[in-house]
Amino acid sequence: MNHPAERTPGATIPLPSPRAAASPRHAALGAPPTLSLGQISTLLWNVFGFSRHLHGRAALPRQQRPELKVFALLPEGAYRYEAEPHRLVLVTPADLRALVGLRGAHPAALDLVYVTEGAPGRDESWEECGTLALADAEHAARHVADQCAAQGLVAGTTHHLAGRLGAALALPPGLEVVLAQRVDPTPVQVS
Repeated sequence: MNHPAERTPGATIPLPSPRAAASPRHAALGAPPTLSLGQISTLLWNVFGFSRHLHGRAALPRQQRPELKVFALLPEGAYRYEAEPHRLVLVTPADLRALVGLRGAHPAALDLVYVTEGAPGRDESWEECGTLALADAEHAARHVADQCAAQGLVAGTTHHLAGRLGAALALPPGLEVVLAQRVDPTPVQVS
């Protein structure tokens, strides 16, 4: 998924139609395998595009519920996923995978980072919304794990994230990273 001409922030990568997952790509001998654009497309669409619109979140009216945003960290950069147009938008061309707490023998083929609104005052209404936002992220991560299993991929999650990940993703004030998920084509030793 190397697009050198599209390596400036704001550049978009339209994702292919999520019909069937392609096989993982294998790099040079000894290098970790990567995911194809088709696999990433299918994973994101089934979890955050199609499925999210079908299953929805019904506990609070939309305007009171924190929005769940998803970032895809790949070797060539960090991308924000936009479900409606089904595309990735480059946030930074830097490889931020080292800022995610799940580590294996190699960096992850893909790290998904779940972002939602932070707690401005931790009042009673935020407690309900914040709990729902975290539940949304964990629910999405379970769907990612299910989709990974269906595609022959392996997924693991963590709440232990580098404090500077939000700044590296250029998150505006009020948004915070709540969960990250490592996705690999084959089992890796995760610590």
